[in-house]
Amino acid sequence: MLTYAFFKADGEVFLVGRGEELPNEIDIEMNTPEGGFFLNITGQKPFDDMDILDIHNGYQLDVKKKKLIKRKDAV
Repeated sequence: MLTYAFFKADGEVFLVGRGEELPNEIDIEMNTPEGGFFLNITGQKPFDDMDILDIHNGYQLDVKKKKLIKRKDAV
């Protein structure tokens, strides 16, 4: 199962998804907020086993490193 996420320009998670294949180019373009990012996070622990809602609510993107980091205000 593949895991991917879309982020706003400031690194806030916009959408997290899972599926048998990654979104196609058109879907990526349509779902990426202006100035935002798309990131395939498949194979990155602990995200492969984590519920997508927990990723959405508990993480954000370090825009410079293009890496998910735990949100400071996450429970």
